[in-house]
Amino acid sequence: MKRHDSVPHRHDGAIQVRLAVLAFFAIAAFLLLTEHRAHVLGPLLFLLLLACLPMFYFVRHGHGGKSDLPAPHDKKGDTS
Repeated sequence: MKRHDSVPHRHDGAIQVRLAVLAFFAIAAFLLLTEHRAHVLGPLLFLLLLACLPMFYFVRHGHGGKSDLPAPHDKKGDTS
């Protein structure tokens, strides 16, 4: 009597199929980016502008906040 394994057997051509699918998606991504560059890169300007708001908040948060550290001009030994 033949013994049946519960794990399906992979075909020898599975690696070639995966490489072909990967190559297809790489070519498709390249063509989409080259042909639709304005559509892809256009929103980056707006994303950069939107990034200014959190950067302003985090940079401003470090200045003028209550801190136990002395200001740079209050160091001991500074004669200016």
